[in-house]
Amino acid sequence: MLGLRAILLSSLSLVACGARTELEGPSEVCTDCDAGVDVVPADGPRDVTLDVTLDVPVDVPIDGPNLCGNGVLDPGEQCDLGSSNSDTPIPFLVSQSGGSSFDVVPLERAESAVAFYDYIGASSHDGLEVLDESRLFLYLDGSSHLSLILNHNIFGQGTGSARASIVGLPPGFSLDLSDDAGELVATGATTASGNWHWTDNTDGGVLGSLTCPAAWSITTSLTFVQGISSWVWVNADTSRTSLTMGESATIQSFDRCRTDCTIPPCGQ
Repeated sequence: MLGLRAILLSSLSLVACGARTELEGPSEVCTDCDAGVDVVPADGPRDVTLDVTLDVPVDVPIDGPNLCGNGVLDPGEQCDLGSSNSDTPIPFLVSQSGGSSFDVVPLERAESAVAFYDYIGASSHDGLEVLDESRLFLYLDGSSHLSLILNHNIFGQGTGSARASIVGLPPGFSLDLSDDAGELVATGATTASGNWHWTDNTDGGVLGSLTCPAAWSITTSLTFVQGISSWVWVNADTSRTSLTMGESATIQSFDRCRTDCTIPPCGQ
């Protein structure tokens, strides 16, 4: 009796384990009889191929790209001149029609250009005056206001006359002082002219509110009728650079931008 029961149990095991009947074909040996049906969990891994292309540069830093220096004014930048961005002061350039040129920086004082000119008794008293000399220079005050000063002769000596044509002044310039009244005048949005006659005093004037830093080119043509034997540019240390009389002089200013894409004050 026990032998028959063992035979029956063995037959049932083979059927439950996936053995095929004669009608289904040859039987197969079961290797995981207690595993049940193989079902992948809903949150389990799947062999899925995603064909997705992400358009992200491989060299972009995690905290965002640094766009300063690309030559484009991007959000948050005051300026961007690309490879011309510099933390080194960029000088102004003076050139003459004959071909000579040299770099200059403005004469700088705390007081305004008009106060520096010190116009009293129909003459300037800035301490730069020289007999029979005509002077041209940029002046920068303590508030970074830039001016162009023209000045002839010295108080108490000398007689002479001169004419000037000044073109290329940046729009918005101002006529801050005429020595004497009416001898230096604005003739347009970017032009001015001078017509001076002096006896034992100075002549000249101050053209102020020159946009800075900015790109512009001012050309001054001076005709010395009499009384002037030398024309000079006054440097920041008050030394002189000779200008050729009879040739126009052009003062060129340039855009300025620091390497952090901020605009420096004028002259820096």
